[in-house]
Amino acid sequence: MCHNVPRIGYKIPYNKSIQTSLNKMDTRKGLSIEVSNSQYDFLYEVLMEAYSNDVAEQKGWDVQTFDNLIDNVCNAKVTYLSNSVRGV
Repeated sequence: MCHNVPRIGYKIPYNKSIQTSLNKMDTRKGLSIEVSNSQYDFLYEVLMEAYSNDVAEQKGWDVQTFDNLIDNVCNAKVTYLSNSVRGV
């Protein structure tokens, strides 16, 4: 028997400190984009136009995901832009 495989019926000990650390970790990953103020205005207008024309339903997209996208864009925060941002 391989030493890494527990025996049948063997219970792995519960380690509360590890479980607490795992609970505190945020393992969600996503994407972050940098846009200028005018690019943000364009993005906002395009999304609002798509929203008002029910584009999500027409395209067969998940409507809740699209609504969440709009919420995330509306909750954008001001930040310093890196040198890689174009059109600034």
